[in-house]
Amino acid sequence: MLARAQLLHEHGYAVLLYDARGHGESEGTLVSFGWFETSDLLGALDWLRNEGFTEFGCIGASQGGATIALAASQLKQVRWVVLESVYPTLANAVDRRFRSTLHLPAWLAGLFMVPLAESRLGVSINEIRPANTIAELPCPVLVISGDQDNYTKPDDARELFSRTHEPRSFWLVPGAGHVDLYGYAKQDYERHLLSFIATKH
Repeated sequence: MLARAQLLHEHGYAVLLYDARGHGESEGTLVSFGWFETSDLLGALDWLRNEGFTEFGCIGASQGGATIALAASQLKQVRWVVLESVYPTLANAVDRRFRSTLHLPAWLAGLFMVPLAESRLGVSINEIRPANTIAELPCPVLVISGDQDNYTKPDDARELFSRTHEPRSFWLVPGAGHVDLYGYAKQDYERHLLSFIATKH
């Protein structure tokens, strides 16, 4: 995200980077794939409001994007959102990862692991569904994903996009997997991102 922050700063935007729980210098050891991290996002926006900011945009990749979608109904004053490589449901994301790494479906490979994770987090995997909340975003949305992503397949990205409201934009990055899409397609990424923000700000 640092490169994205630098790009936006160079184009005149104020930028806040924060560490969600269990990441970087933030406390915590449990990661909930966006579910409890919504509180971290809302806290960051509250901090910005206290600093005098009144309009916001949000960019999130993978879990960060899921966090934004899951917090959709509470994102007041957000003028635009960019979601990169975001899973439509956590059950889908887990299944994609097990099939990609172990060549087994999640119901089999995660027979013990998934219930253990649910117990530790106190939430069912079936409750974490960005596709069910994304329609509540109060602003235009740009959905981006790699067309070779085995974790968030093109059909998954299209499903998420199909739940958004107009105005909206969709971009499949040719040849990209589940990677840093800005680093992978720098010039095209800048063109898509900056033009989207310029027309929605």
